[in-house]
Amino acid sequence: MCRRCSIDMIASIAAMPIALVAGALLFFVPAPSSDAFELEAQLDGVVDNVHIESDPTSGDSAPYSWHEDVLRPHSEYIRLHVASVDIPANTAASLALRDQTGAIVRRYTIRELQELTPFWTVAVTGDHAQIVVEGDRVPDGFQIVFDKIAYQTEAGAPLSTYGNDRKQPIRDYLDDRIVSEIQSAVAKLLFIKDGLPRVCTGFLFENDLLLTNHHCISDQATCDTAVALFGYQVTPDGRLEAGEQYECLNIDDEKVDYELDYAVVRLARSPGMVWGHLELAGVDPVSAAADASDEENLGLFVVQHPAGYPKMISYKGCGSTAAPVDGRSPGSDFTHRCDTLGGSSGSPIVDLQGRVVGLHHYGFGDGEGQADAWHENRAVRMSRIVPRLEIEDIDCP
Repeated sequence: MCRRCSIDMIASIAAMPIALVAGALLFFVPAPSSDAFELEAQLDGVVDNVHIESDPTSGDSAPYSWHEDVLRPHSEYIRLHVASVDIPANTAASLALRDQTGAIVRRYTIRELQELTPFWTVAVTGDHAQIVVEGDRVPDGFQIVFDKIAYQTEAGAPLSTYGNDRKQPIRDYLDDRIVSEIQSAVAKLLFIKDGLPRVCTGFLFENDLLLTNHHCISDQATCDTAVALFGYQVTPDGRLEAGEQYECLNIDDEKVDYELDYAVVRLARSPGMVWGHLELAGVDPVSAAADASDEENLGLFVVQHPAGYPKMISYKGCGSTAAPVDGRSPGSDFTHRCDTLGGSSGSPIVDLQGRVVGLHHYGFGDGEGQADAWHENRAVRMSRIVPRLEIEDIDCP
């Protein structure tokens, strides 16, 4: 059997309505000579050009402290781009990012600033971030310059929903042993691509390895901007739990595949030691007819961050309708009736045994521009991906 980390059941939390900002799961452009589509990660916000620089120092003998508040009303998160640093020898200081409660989200040491700059910081949850530079020894000439702010804004119209939207907050299923075990290893991914903030979903299959879509993260430049947020969900009293962020270290060039639309990235600090990791199944789900009733549809579910918002689950019992079907390559996909949204790309499609059988990567849409698109939600068959990951102890047919 596959390796699988058993995670302690999370206590059930009270119901609370969540306002979702809906968005297209994927954008596509019909390829000129085939039925394939160029899939694109969900656009999540905007980038403002700014100029923020730390105050001049007064010499290395006095303690140094400077802060700047950054506000983007109604945003779900804020990220900053460090453009340049001037750090004289013998500087003893740090850069900290605080959220609206004053809690430190991330502290960067002098060495990290020297090695990483220019770089995008981690995300500060909420619409208020505070930049803080403090030090006991800050010589003349010390300076940090920020030139961009990325922040979440509302996405577009909902897609990829069959009839009534039956996605639910993950808290509604935390008494379910299988769902409770699965959900912890699923993360919201924030990254900058083509100069804009984007969002997808991903999940751990090893302590430090995360699987997502190729159309989300496929190169080191994107990885360098990416953070994975685990435990991003709603508390019983309606507050947003920010969870914990892990930065993307590198991408495995041998485990990035355009045709099967998957990518493996390595995260810092082995988050699987805290959040667990999932079992990948080298088998396909059993498919029911597209018009089958819920009772006839064999059970699947999707744990996801639709539109980048707090963790949700498609209703438990959605199913596959056809397999195999052609995706980016012949026979690569199966179709399914699990409700998703933009930002759900890279979510695990899980069977009722808790095994990942598919990698969600496409949501259908109706309306202008959709005439030539696929008209069902799509997932890449895990039975096609598993052999290429070269993981031991995986059950394959």
